Amino acid sequence: MRVKKWTSVAVAAGTIAAVATLPATTAQAAATAYTVHVGGDSQINGVLSEGMRFFAPPNFTVNQGDTITFVFDGFHTATLLPDNTNPGDFAAEHQAPLTGDYSTIVPDTDDAGKLEFNPAVAFPSSQSCGTATAPCDYDGKSVVNSGLPLAAPSFTVTINDQPDSNVWVVCLIHSNMSMRIHVAKGTETPTTQAAIDAYRAQTAAADHESAAALIPLLQHPSHHKLASGKVVWDAYSGFDQDGFGLDGMFPSKLHIKKGQTVRWHFSQLTMNIHTVTFPKKQAAALNAQFPALMCEGATGDTPASQTGPPCADPTALELEVPLAAAAPVGDHKYAGSTSGLHSSGIEGTAAGNTATYDLKFTKKSSKKGFKYACNVHGTMMSGAVIVS
Repeated sequence: MRVKKWTSVAVAAGTIAAVATLPATTAQAAATAYTVHVGGDSQINGVLSEGMRFFAPPNFTVNQGDTITFVFDGFHTATLLPDNTNPGDFAAEHQAPLTGDYSTIVPDTDDAGKLEFNPAVAFPSSQSCGTATAPCDYDGKSVVNSGLPLAAPSFTVTINDQPDSNVWVVCLIHSNMSMRIHVAKGTETPTTQAAIDAYRAQTAAADHESAAALIPLLQHPSHHKLASGKVVWDAYSGFDQDGFGLDGMFPSKLHIKKGQTVRWHFSQLTMNIHTVTFPKKQAAALNAQFPALMCEGATGDTPASQTGPPCADPTALELEVPLAAAAPVGDHKYAGSTSGLHSSGIEGTAAGNTATYDLKFTKKSSKKGFKYACNVHGTMMSGAVIVS
């Protein structure tokens, strides 16, 4: 997910304080102040590459009392887990799709049949801290979450955990995106900011090079035959690698024959979530509502104000997710826009579903093809199937 897509919901920032759930404590000034960049988007050969890293070296070591400012260069969270908690164990216990207390998308318990962006993920643990002048205190006993970067591009925390502790930081939006912080004991030498900056420069350059080499390979069409002799074309909705995710449909243009099937793969989505949705216009319409800023009402939800405070009651603020944007829609045959909405639904490891999505094309297309897009990322992530 990209931070640019979500800037329209930043109007909620002034009211998020009212939905905070955890008390805040402001730590004393730290001995050393670190800066760690989180993510970073770049355009490579016309494809958006989303940085999926906390840019700090694997042996990142700090002293008790040091502060860390996480600078968000993408749509991420910086979520500190209780000390010595493994990210995999945390995900298994707390991030089961739709049901976990830290799942990205959950059912809207007040509105049957609707989904919402999990408030525990979207909003910070506390609005009373998190700035450079008032960092949040992390003592290793509970989760400290930055929330989404809706109002502020950074989040500052003081590491007051015990020496020799290991602190894992994860992104609640992108699974498998994590970093470890070691709290020094005795004479252990802490990491320098220069080492962090050098790691970021070198690693980002290597990720860019890997993405640039991968994109042409993904654009090359491939197909296979079933036992029946029918041809099935392979395609990919996004493609994740260690450290980055490509937000593109691959191949972006696929030429097939009438009656043939395209099979989109999602097992490669280890961090991001995507959909395959036909036609492109309807995918764009669903993306515009992903999420919808709403105010919870006694008799129903109403769109939030775009000029004043979003909700008269700040605790009523919620980020709705249309069910049609998240769930599979339509059968597995497509003959153009007259066929109506056809969608794989949200897929990816974080969504708990990486099954393939097959679509048989039963009608010839125009020269421009049948266009489609991703509900989550919109028309910037689109493709076309040209049927002859």
